[in-house]
Amino acid sequence: MTQMLDATTADDETRFFQHDQRFHDLIIQASGNHRIREIINRLRASTRILGASTAGVDRTLVDTAHEHDPVFDAITRGEGEAAAAAMHAHLSHTGRLLVQQNVKKLGLDLDADEVWERITTSY
Repeated sequence: MTQMLDATTADDETRFFQHDQRFHDLIIQASGNHRIREIINRLRASTRILGASTAGVDRTLVDTAHEHDPVFDAITRGEGEAAAAAMHAHLSHTGRLLVQQNVKKLGLDLDADEVWERITTSY
């Protein structure tokens, strides 16, 4: 966590996202689910190739870093369900922001929240 915040102080987005990815990857790795780890890493690579990022658009790097606090805190307290709920909230927030950005960027006459609900139903 401190490494992400250090990167925000240096305004180093590349380093920030390296630490962000490591944070998420360590959690996935600890789950022992190698298939989901592979899927998520591919999705993350695809998102980066497309240039999709909320950094500096809808939230700062500091905001993004602090979204990880509830996840980290729950993990350190050994509260798996709370950690899962906090991670879900963090990922959902990020996903919603990305959908909103793209609806706006493409000038689509769509409700971004409805799009989000449609694409995430049953997840």
